[in-house]
Amino acid sequence: MKILSKFFIFCIVGLISFLIDIAFVNVLFFLGLPFYISRTFSITIALLFNFYINRNFTFNSTKKSINKQILPYVIVYAISNLINLLLSILIVYIFKENVVNINIASLIGTAVSLPFNFVGSNLWTFRK
Repeated sequence: MKILSKFFIFCIVGLISFLIDIAFVNVLFFLGLPFYISRTFSITIALLFNFYINRNFTFNSTKKSINKQILPYVIVYAISNLINLLLSILIVYIFKENVVNINIASLIGTAVSLPFNFVGSNLWTFRK
């Protein structure tokens, strides 16, 4: 599969993962959890979905043992989502914690981490 088509599918999967992320962050925030806790849980839930879909569809990397993909995935996404989370927290800290700002911060954090996620997934985690 060409790199551009792979990136396009990766972005679609990322969009769906983001929608899962944003739904959970809003529900958890609405239930009274602080933003940083809500965002940590929502990112984790989205990552589980993201791993499964990217492994099976985007990169079609099911021939390689899942055990060999977990560690690279965790490393790539731990770094990426640390950047995502810290940037989100900084934005919310600067502009105050409310529903609009947590969603904007989540979107910006996700967008900034996207290139790193794709390169790490393509070149390391799901490499054939």
